[in-house]
Amino acid sequence: MTVGINTEAINHKNIPFTMYDLGWVVLCIGAAIGSGIVFFPLQVGLKGVWVFALAVILGYPAVYYMQKLFIETMARSDEQDSYLSIITSYVGSRWGVLLGALYSFTMLKSMVEYALAITNDSASYLKTFGLTNQTLSEHWWWSLLLIAGLSLVASKGEKLLFKVSGSMIAVKLVIIVAIGFVVIPFWDVSNIGAFPTVSHLVVGTFPTLPFAIFSIMFVGILNPMNIAYKKREEDKDVAKYKILRVHKVAYLVLVATVLLFVMSIVLSISEADALRAYQDNISALALATKVIPGATVKYMSVILNVFSIVTAFLALYLAVHESFVGLIKVTVEKIVKPQENNSKAISVAAFVMVVLVLWLIVLTNFPILKVFVFGGVTYGLISCIIPGFIILKNDKFSDLRGVSVYYVILIGMLMCIGPFVMLFSQ
Repeated sequence: MTVGINTEAINHKNIPFTMYDLGWVVLCIGAAIGSGIVFFPLQVGLKGVWVFALAVILGYPAVYYMQKLFIETMARSDEQDSYLSIITSYVGSRWGVLLGALYSFTMLKSMVEYALAITNDSASYLKTFGLTNQTLSEHWWWSLLLIAGLSLVASKGEKLLFKVSGSMIAVKLVIIVAIGFVVIPFWDVSNIGAFPTVSHLVVGTFPTLPFAIFSIMFVGILNPMNIAYKKREEDKDVAKYKILRVHKVAYLVLVATVLLFVMSIVLSISEADALRAYQDNISALALATKVIPGATVKYMSVILNVFSIVTAFLALYLAVHESFVGLIKVTVEKIVKPQENNSKAISVAAFVMVVLVLWLIVLTNFPILKVFVFGGVTYGLISCIIPGFIILKNDKFSDLRGVSVYYVILIGMLMCIGPFVMLFSQ
C-alpha cells in the first residue's frame, strides 16, 4: 500500500488555483532569481553552449526532483512550526537540533549576502543619483533601518508580502524576458561553436553545474510555504497537493524564463566578447545597449538589481525566521515547561534575533563570508542528501523510492565536493 496523495480524492474535490496560490508562485520565482542573473549568461559564454547544455540536462531535472522530494519530506510530517521540529520527527532530537542548526546556517548564508547588498547598493544609488551627499552605509543606523524595515514587512504575513513582492517580481521578469527578446536580431549560430572534446565537456560542466542549479532553485522558500499551507488547510493531502502544484508552476516559469534569457544573450556574443565582459565585470544588461538607449539600460539595471535583492531578501526572511523559531523553541523547552500560548513571544524573539544577527554581521563587517564560500556544501546536504536518506530509510516514503532519489543524492554529493575541487584546481 502506498503512502501518497490520494489523487482520485483530490481530483473529485476539484481544487481551484487561487490568488493565494499565485502569490506563492510569485514568491518562489522571486526567491530563485537574484541579482546575479545578469552575469550568468557571460559565465555560460566562457564555457560554451555545449557545456551549458549538458549542465542544464543534468541540473534542471535534479532541481525539480530535489525540491519535490524536499516538499514530500516536509509535508508528510504532522509538525508544522519549523524545519527543526519536522526533521526531528524523522531523525530524533539530537540529530534534529544539529540539522536544524545547519538549515539555519544555510538560509542565513544567502540572507547575509542580500543584507550586505541592500545596505551598500542602496546607499550607493542614493548618492549616485544625487539624493544624498554622503554614503549612508557608513552610518550604523542605515543598515539597521533597512534590515528591520524589510524584516517587519516580511513578518506581517503572506498577503502583505504578496502585494509588496508581487509587483517587483513582475517587473523583474518583464525586464529579463524583454532583454531576451531584444537581442534576438543579433543571434549568430556560429557562437554555438564546434562540439568540444569529451574531456573539455566534462571538465567544463563540473564548475558550470552549480550555476545551472542555483539559477532556478528556490528550496529556501519551500518549508515556509509548507508551514503556511498546513496551517491553512485542514486536509494534509490537500495542502501537499497545493504545495506541489505551486512548485511545478514556478519551476516551469523559471525554466522558460532563464533559458530564454541565457541562450538569447549567449547566441548574441562571441566567446571573446564574453571573456572581455567577464573581465570588465560587465553585465548582460550592458550588451542590450545595442538596441536600447544607454539611459534606459542604466535604469533597467538599477531596477533589476534593487528588486532582485529586495524580493530575495523578503522570501529568505521567512526561511530564516522559521528556522530561528525552531532553535528558540528547543532552547526554551529545555529551560522552562513548554506552554501553548508562548508561540507569539517566540516569533517576536525570532524576529529580533534575525534583525540583530544580520545587523551585527553587516555593521562589524565580520568575515563570515569566508566561511559561506562553502554554502553549496550545506545546500547539497539540506536539499538533496538528507531528504534522500530519509526517504530511503523511512517506510513512510516507500512510494517515492526510485532512480530519482539516488540521482538527487548524487547531485547533492557533487554540490558538496564541487567547492573543494574548484579550490584545489586553482
